[in-house]
Amino acid sequence: GERAEAAWDFDGAAQHFAACAAANPRDGWALLLLARTHLMRFDPDAARDVLARHLALDRTAAACVARQYALVRRLVG
Repeated sequence: GERAEAAWDFDGAAQHFAACAAANPRDGWALLLLARTHLMRFDPDAARDVLARHLALDRTAAACVARQYALVRRLVG
């Protein structure tokens, strides 16, 4: 997925990260990478949905991720 992102193939990267997240639903890192890829695809709604899934995994990281999402939201608009 990260190779696809590096090659600006965000659709391919999203497919890869989604497959990784489906194979291991408790893998928060795969979800964060998928959310990042959705943002690179200018799809903030999909990114928000994926971040919500991530937050459901680990409530202790909620404040940190919320700050990250707020920052990205300011950058993307």
